[in-house]
Amino acid sequence: MLSLNRSCSFNQLPVEIWDIVFSFMEPVFDASKENSKSITFIQTYTRKLREWNAARSTSSIFYNVVKSSFSVLDLSPLFSTEIITIAKVSDEMNPFMPSKKQGFTWSFITDDQLEKEESVNKIFKRQDEVCKYLVRGVGNGFSSISKLVLDNMYRLQEAQLEQLCDMLPNLTHLSLLHCNNVKHFNVSKHAKISHFRIHAFQLDLRIELTRQQYSQQINRVITIEVEGGYEVFLSYLAKQLVHTVKACHRYRVGDLKKIVAPFLEKEPPSIRFIFAGTDLDDERFLPDCSISTYCTLHVVCRN
Repeated sequence: MLSLNRSCSFNQLPVEIWDIVFSFMEPVFDASKENSKSITFIQTYTRKLREWNAARSTSSIFYNVVKSSFSVLDLSPLFSTEIITIAKVSDEMNPFMPSKKQGFTWSFITDDQLEKEESVNKIFKRQDEVCKYLVRGVGNGFSSISKLVLDNMYRLQEAQLEQLCDMLPNLTHLSLLHCNNVKHFNVSKHAKISHFRIHAFQLDLRIELTRQQYSQQINRVITIEVEGGYEVFLSYLAKQLVHTVKACHRYRVGDLKKIVAPFLEKEPPSIRFIFAGTDLDDERFLPDCSISTYCTLHVVCRN
């Protein structure tokens, strides 16, 4: 029998329970060859999963209380260790480093490249199955959830996230740290979601969310909390303002322009950054321009 710890708030289903549920399927992920032992594992754990669902459906009173009571679901600990492994392998395969001829060199690495590493491939297979179960299991039974933390689910797909959010009508807070396959999210489709949490490395998603944050089509205040990176100041004399923005050493100058363009109400090509008297080129990385924490960039916009 599973019980709640007194120090655990009742609005958060203990992650240990989810860990047990998801672990039912782990032998399937490890069964790389179709031998009798792996088939037995699959049959045994499939039966256990059916028993879990049967017990849940017969205990309707408990289940109805649970699904209508929990408002926070934090699944970030499920893959907190695995995401470190993925990051380490990624950095080893694709280091961000200076080049004598070209300045800094780096490009976003693909999943196909990462899958060649056995340790990462195993993590990806488990995450793929968990993400599928996440939509079926969580989306169908926990409509009261208002805060959903999916940090470290590197393999979560955009379609899965959209489907899950469609099933959670009360969702207001969504945390997607290290969900690197999620690059687009349509805020207008989800009337209540107003708070996002992402990492500075998630450049495509950040640009997309920022564009919608300042869109006139969104009739609510959208907050984007960016983890990682460092702060730089933008001095825009035309509007007599200084704006603070989170930057990242893996950003190019052009990337930073795309991030701030919606706030400035300008198109990225019309924005110029001046630093130390130099007009910065879009293709250069920020460290290549000696831009670091608390540096001030002067903004000039063409009409």
